[in-house]
Amino acid sequence: MGVPANRINLGIGFYGRSYTLEDANCNKPGCKHSAPGVAGQCTGESGILSFAEIESYIKRFNLEKIYDKEAGVKYLAWGSNNQWVSYDDEETLQDKVDFAKEQG
Repeated sequence: MGVPANRINLGIGFYGRSYTLEDANCNKPGCKHSAPGVAGQCTGESGILSFAEIESYIKRFNLEKIYDKEAGVKYLAWGSNNQWVSYDDEETLQDKVDFAKEQG
């Protein structure tokens, strides 16, 4: 703390970090994971999903987006492989922009 707002850079990513959960019944932030998430078709990288890949999973599996307002991100859990991803979308990005503007 104590860093002036004009000295901070707010990074905005159009991807999500994904994980394979240890226990499918524990799928909230802070639950243990055993490995990176399964690679997406487009990114081809374990543990990273593009925004387009995340949106395709939401549609394909009819997933419920959960907004963790304290962390300022959305997250999803799906599949028999216990997959989990946190990411930003239009709503969370706008909240971050609004926060940055409030800070000057």
